[in-house]
Amino acid sequence: MQSMTGFGRAELEKGGHRLSAEIASLNSRFLEFSFRLPRFLYGLEFTLREFLSKRMERGKVNVSIRWEEKDRPAWAFDPAQVKAFLDWLRTAKRKFKLKGEPKLEDLLYLPWWVKEELEEAPQGALELVQEVLTNALNELNRSRQEEGRRLAGDFQNRLSLITGEVVEIEKEIPAHKEAYRQKLEARVKELLGEGKYDPVRVEQETALTAERSDVTEELVRLKSHIEGFGTALSADGPVGKRLGFFLQEMGREVNTLGSKALAASVARRVISVKEELEKLREQVQNVE
Repeated sequence: MQSMTGFGRAELEKGGHRLSAEIASLNSRFLEFSFRLPRFLYGLEFTLREFLSKRMERGKVNVSIRWEEKDRPAWAFDPAQVKAFLDWLRTAKRKFKLKGEPKLEDLLYLPWWVKEELEEAPQGALELVQEVLTNALNELNRSRQEEGRRLAGDFQNRLSLITGEVVEIEKEIPAHKEAYRQKLEARVKELLGEGKYDPVRVEQETALTAERSDVTEELVRLKSHIEGFGTALSADGPVGKRLGFFLQEMGREVNTLGSKALAASVARRVISVKEELEKLREQVQNVE
């Protein structure tokens, strides 16, 4: 099991090209990509999207690629543009009767004073980008697996708490049925008076109410879903959707259990289980 949240970075230097790739992923129900590429690599985006789609299942993924040429100057300089800029400043000075002269620092704000880019992708660019992306993806997966192991440990702890509450509920149910019978009988005596009610009828009503409030089936199904959730935690491959399904089914059984609860102690345990399930739902959203 691995998380959808992670970060990976890699660098590659080959054939006079220097590349770096960063991949950051966040949780999402679907697989979504956002690319930041040099202009001359824009045409490769669709191919890169397909390349990564075969290696990822879910998540909102941000991909950034940087490309440098070792044998190209880091900064461009165009004398013609400098001259044109200075001529424009002098014209503006005369027209608007401005004072002062252009200074060297004024040139730093020109748009050409930026790192130079290639006009088109060099031969073999796709293979180089895929190689550096693969390395970054390996780093990303390592970080996501590490986070996945942490999440799995947290899931196991919460699953143990839920299992403990279910065991206690099972222990308490027989005593609560008897307590309910005694409470019903005492209430009838209070309303009708001693000797003015049919004990057989009271027993029948008590048995009927106990049958309606029986939670044996809900507990059996709940324990089955808990076991399924625990098994999925150790399964290979993406398990986020499967975990979400088991949580949904557990929530359904717990809600029914709560509606049938005969005693405050059982209701409190049901609330505790619901709290743990809600925490699990929040965390499962981060699982691929």
